[in-house]
Amino acid sequence: MTAPASTILSATTLSATTLATTLAATTGAATTLAADRYVSFRGIDFDGHCRALIETIERYHAGEGAREPFWGWFLDLRRNDPAKRDDLLLLSSLVNPLRERFEAHGDADALALLERAEEECF
Repeated sequence: MTAPASTILSATTLSATTLATTLAATTGAATTLAADRYVSFRGIDFDGHCRALIETIERYHAGEGAREPFWGWFLDLRRNDPAKRDDLLLLSSLVNPLRERFEAHGDADALALLERAEEECF
């Protein structure tokens, strides 16, 4: 049974527990939501996460990773992005290659930034 749209409350104003209870009550189905997942994007600093990752990539391109073509390719792609430099989209699209490069450099700080951005933003 599907609940009418008018009975579904906005997820941006509900906690995970309240949302699960509301969904179960309106649909008659048991609903389980992971306790560690957020329901709202409110309060997440998307721009800050992206800026920190881009600064890390720029640091690699200017320094220790200058001989690696990946960093220049990434920054060229960013400069020529038809979506007008949508850093969130670009970073989320390349999360695995970025992780591989940070792992190759043994950069725990960059990996932590990437993981946090992946969990909260991507």
